[in-house]
Amino acid sequence: MDSSLITQQALPEDAFLSIQYIDPLKRVMTLRVYHTDGRLRIFDSQQWRVACCFSGDELAQIRETLRACGLFTAEDVADSGVSDPALWIWRWRLGEERGAAYNRAYPVRTHAAMECAHERLLQIEANAAPCAEQ
Repeated sequence: MDSSLITQQALPEDAFLSIQYIDPLKRVMTLRVYHTDGRLRIFDSQQWRVACCFSGDELAQIRETLRACGLFTAEDVADSGVSDPALWIWRWRLGEERGAAYNRAYPVRTHAAMECAHERLLQIEANAAPCAEQ
């Protein structure tokens, strides 16, 4: 797997959050992109799909989830002493809050802020509406 995918998948200009998972050994790369217009686009190592469209209230819930789970102040998780780690990268741009957090030892080591936010985001996504046909 091309390690340049890590830098090639920067946060798109029209998005406020991206979550990237890279497992070089299994040759898997997934990407979840949360767009400011409410779309959630998912790349599953082969193709893109639009998973849902969030309402304004759901977008506010997502932003609050990132804050409440402590993502903006979270430390990175190193891969020292871990064989065969995958990489989990969260990138965000929310007003003054901009940054990234890395778990370089996933799934052997968990990242509390990422786990908290991921669980809550999946719950919000489960309740979101499909996108209208365009």
